[in-house]
Amino acid sequence: IKLERGSKTLYFGNDRYRKLTIFKFEDKNKNGVRDSGEGPLSNWEFMIINNKTDDRPTVNTNDTGFVSYNLMVNKEYTVSETIKVGWENTTTLSRTIQVRPEDNQFRENFGNNKPPKPIVLIAAFNDTDEEDGMMDGDEEIMADWNFSIKDPSGATHLMTTIAGNYTKFNYTQFGFGNYTVEEELKEGWKNTTPLTLEASVMEGSGEVILLLFGNKQLIPICPCDDPNIMYNPGTPPWNNSDDMLKVSKTANPHILNSSTIDSCNSGSTVKYEIKVHVEEKMKPTDLVLAVDTSGSMVKNGLVDPLSAMRDGITTFVQKNKETPDLRIGLVSWDEDIDFILSPTGNYTKVIMEANNLSANLAEFTRYQKGIDGALTAFEKSPSSSEKVIVFITDARGSYRPALKYPEGSDYAVHMIVISPTTEIDAGRLENLTSIVRPTEGKLVTVDDPEKIETAMEELMTLQFTKRTLKGVKVIDSLPGYMALHPDNGGNFTIEPTKIERNGTRWRTTTIEWDVGDLSSDENWSATFDALFCWRIPADARQQISFVKSEVDYVNPETGNEMYVLIPEGGIKIEPGTKPAPSPEKLPGFSVWIAGMGLMAAVYAFRKR
Repeated sequence: IKLERGSKTLYFGNDRYRKLTIFKFEDKNKNGVRDSGEGPLSNWEFMIINNKTDDRPTVNTNDTGFVSYNLMVNKEYTVSETIKVGWENTTTLSRTIQVRPEDNQFRENFGNNKPPKPIVLIAAFNDTDEEDGMMDGDEEIMADWNFSIKDPSGATHLMTTIAGNYTKFNYTQFGFGNYTVEEELKEGWKNTTPLTLEASVMEGSGEVILLLFGNKQLIPICPCDDPNIMYNPGTPPWNNSDDMLKVSKTANPHILNSSTIDSCNSGSTVKYEIKVHVEEKMKPTDLVLAVDTSGSMVKNGLVDPLSAMRDGITTFVQKNKETPDLRIGLVSWDEDIDFILSPTGNYTKVIMEANNLSANLAEFTRYQKGIDGALTAFEKSPSSSEKVIVFITDARGSYRPALKYPEGSDYAVHMIVISPTTEIDAGRLENLTSIVRPTEGKLVTVDDPEKIETAMEELMTLQFTKRTLKGVKVIDSLPGYMALHPDNGGNFTIEPTKIERNGTRWRTTTIEWDVGDLSSDENWSATFDALFCWRIPADARQQISFVKSEVDYVNPETGNEMYVLIPEGGIKIEPGTKPAPSPEKLPGFSVWIAGMGLMAAVYAFRKR
């Protein structure tokens, strides 16, 4: 201050701060008031906002739950707490404080409650009683049972149960929301509860969510010791095949309950169906995969089209390596021909070279080079083979269409484009189509590089032709625990088969269908009913030697007689709760029962 003349009085005013005290406590009963036994909460953040200046300092409570702050008079403040994950406020989250001259101090209490987390328990139990889907006290929890769990984001996680107790699922890393739990049913068991259960895991619910999956063990009845019958323990249809013929067999039902099966006077009816399909024949084919390795195929971030091409080619070759009339070659091209592998039956070499493919960042796409490379690869191909070129490209970047095409009906040119059709403009689509049009080839668009192998399989179906097998005969010998239903009709022959083993003479039934010629453009099937008799002896695995279940045919190329075994899946029995009636006799049918309890296998056979 500069004083020139006279005097000047200077006044210095001061006022004290008003003290704000904040207390944070755990409000266990959630009534908004601190009661006896409700302790402090430390390290809880509060923001104190000066509503005029918008200053926003933060403070944290100490070990006793307190924190203090100095307020200025004639100012308005907003005090708000920062809520923590897993907690809920039982008092208001924020308060407004108007500091007046007559005020001395302020005290604000903030209460919070931490709700208990829900618990998810999963168990697979052995539902041994009336399969009511309820776990009773004497029903054990089973270990090593697999479950697939889909979390709220749609991601799937696998879990395996432990022995003798509920298995706790740790959902905390996946968050709250709706979960779907699906049981992986084991072979030889039947579920008595739904295979899929849902759980709504909500924050603060504190509930125990118990997901119980009931299962009941089945008793297999099978011809699995018989060398002449192909036993398939899986779920029907049961399948078998060779290069020319596919055979399948179903049994409906294939699971029977011992408490509900009819008495042996009538048996329990099982409907069988046998299907026979002739496979089409592939024409002798030399295939060249012309792979675009231009700059647009270079990996870009997570997008790696060339890697997907290599995987697709590898999978395709592995699936078709047993195809005798298919040889595969490879051409790598961009604006030059980088590599040529002539069609070969050495599929290991094809896979190796496919995995060596690499893209050239600086080079563009020139389809004429792909065609020229493929024609060079075909120079060693026999004239009797059909020649197929399959371009694999993303059709991106700078490119030049092909100008010269292979001549003659022996060539076919197809194209697989890795790009949604919507991303290809009309002009480019026409250029691409013009490459395959002269040979009446196909253009296949895939929106995902993972689908390349499927697209190649689709194109290869064009190389198949009709095949006809002569002298087809279907011969099915029923397992010893089945009897042909007396009311069956149809165009087949029934032949009783007599067997003698260990001084005991047995009899089974063989059914024959004389199909004649059968072509790949038609399917043959037959159905018939058989009766199962349900007595329970010690051994369910009756052998039926000296009989056969097969489809006979004549190989049209060699004239040799061939056959494919008809698979037999057997019958499975659920143990029931009713006592077994006394043994009865059927005409041509004698049955014994051995007291093996519910877990014994069911077995019936016929004796002459």
